[in-house]
Amino acid sequence: MPVNSPNTASLPPMHERVMIQPAPRGFERTVVCAIWRTLDAVHGPAFLESTIPANVYACLNILPFGDVRLNHPQGISLPPVFLMGPLTAPLTTHAAAPLRSLSLVLQPWVLPAWFHVQATSLVDTFDGGTQVKRLNEPLLVEALRNAAETPERLVFGLQMLAAASSGIDEEAMTLADMLTHNRSVSAVAEMLGIGIRQLERRCRRAFGLGPKQWLQVKRFESSLRHLAQDDASLVEVSAEAGYADQSHMTRIYRRTAGHTPAQTKDAIDSDVPGYWAFMPSKASLPE
Repeated sequence: MPVNSPNTASLPPMHERVMIQPAPRGFERTVVCAIWRTLDAVHGPAFLESTIPANVYACLNILPFGDVRLNHPQGISLPPVFLMGPLTAPLTTHAAAPLRSLSLVLQPWVLPAWFHVQATSLVDTFDGGTQVKRLNEPLLVEALRNAAETPERLVFGLQMLAAASSGIDEEAMTLADMLTHNRSVSAVAEMLGIGIRQLERRCRRAFGLGPKQWLQVKRFESSLRHLAQDDASLVEVSAEAGYADQSHMTRIYRRTAGHTPAQTKDAIDSDVPGYWAFMPSKASLPE
């Protein structure tokens, strides 16, 4: 049957399956979650557009097979193993089926310990082994590919990653906890007995982002969790997240997620293909 026939024109070009696993025991302070994504073609060749929202995390991506490109279908093809840092704006990718991928969402403070690279060097960019030399280690890459193919092997892959650890930055974890619980840059600076500028330097070293920007993205993340898990209205979600009003939240969503809150909620609720990076908000993951 021709691809453009009336019977197929309304079909999605791909079927997407997403599986999310919280951090395994022993990795709760370093790993946020693991996301397995599978794409199968339904009809005809096509690229599926996806949006990755702004976020405060690092992400190690493994593609055993498939083609994922940046920004548009003719864009740069991403390498089979690459590490991406925190994002300050939404990122668009296009993936061709068949595809199998594993995305390990990591706290930014693991970057120096596990990959010997600073978070600041990976903000809004990625590296496939040029700067991050560990991505060229054959045994590590093999363990990660095995984890991408067989979720039961995830823990072994994480153990391989952590094996060369130089020690996790405890100060970074403390800063994250203080900012999360106080939600005030000035309050945290006062508690630490330092100035705002010194706090900004510490946060950029720990997270790759300044404290104000980090809090803004975390606020979006909190509101996204409410959108995905609750039946609350958009007005209630905006108030709970600390936005001035619903219009304020909508402006932030356009800048952070590339979509309005209503569009985002509809897509998450209906499992629309291409929103795989939003799906962890539906899982019961720790904040």
